[in-house]
Amino acid sequence: ADKAGKAGKPGAGMELDAEIDNVIGHGEVSLRGLKLKMSRRAEKLAFLEARGTLDGGGAVAISMVPEAGQPRRLLADTTDAGQAFRLIGFYPNMQVGRGRMEVNVDGRGPAEKTGTVWVEDFKILGDPVVSEVLGSAPDAVEAGKPVRRAKKAAQREVIDFDRMKIPFSVGYGQFVIENAYLRGPVLGVSLVGKADFKLQSLNLGGTYIPLQGLNNVLGGVPLIGNLVSGVQGDGVFGITFAVQGPMSQPQVLVNPLSLLAPSFTREFFQMTNQNPKVIPRDEKGPTAPVEKRVRASSSPGEAGQGKAGGEKPASGNGGAAGGADAGGWVSQTAPAKKK
Repeated sequence: ADKAGKAGKPGAGMELDAEIDNVIGHGEVSLRGLKLKMSRRAEKLAFLEARGTLDGGGAVAISMVPEAGQPRRLLADTTDAGQAFRLIGFYPNMQVGRGRMEVNVDGRGPAEKTGTVWVEDFKILGDPVVSEVLGSAPDAVEAGKPVRRAKKAAQREVIDFDRMKIPFSVGYGQFVIENAYLRGPVLGVSLVGKADFKLQSLNLGGTYIPLQGLNNVLGGVPLIGNLVSGVQGDGVFGITFAVQGPMSQPQVLVNPLSLLAPSFTREFFQMTNQNPKVIPRDEKGPTAPVEKRVRASSSPGEAGQGKAGGEKPASGNGGAAGGADAGGWVSQTAPAKKK
């Protein structure tokens, strides 16, 4: 760093004003010439302003200026969303794109943070899940029934998109996607679901829309537009899909019956929860040994009988070991059976 940060008054929080030559992030992506100003009050971020240049010359600007009576709002803007996502380890398969993000730092309900990401004019390169959805759709249509396939090696195909919007909420190690969409000349995708980083599991679902531009040609027609293209604008033809299982080996399930359904009924063919939310976790520690949970009024003999008799303590999570939490999300996925 060229300049060291300046500390504020003791006990009053922290003030930081720094210039850093080079910050190395994920994927060996660098942020150069970082200029950072930040202050904290009462253990909370009170002010933030940062600017820098990504590898390849893309600019990044982040700011948070509090407004009286309003939640703290963080704003970020970049001319190279692909590099910015790789820098922070968010997503490695995007190229270029102009990106913008707004985050409510104070969150809402159990969500610690909520926000929205927008990206325009970008490309997706060699994404394994996208490749699997594209590869599964023809197989499912040919078979005439839902097809589930394990993840395979990604094809190095490039898919262009015009725009993307991802509303999200974060909390308890969960990243929840709410009514997101990607739109491009070749295809479109609508998406909802949850990524649980503590359980390392995925439960995502949505609609794959082939020939997005042509598919939505009737969407702007008054009165019949919503009937033909659906309320979400998913187009005349669309195939519902789900991505479920461990993050290291997710499985793709495609339902070809949705292709034959009228667009305004397609929501009935979705295979995941369409209203995902951040679910608080039970942060209690491990249950005490049975010997220490025997009632004080029990005699030593009774306590010994209870232990020898193989009494099982009641589960405190309502059967969470079975793989579902209160929100109906599958938290454990059995590995795919080998054929």
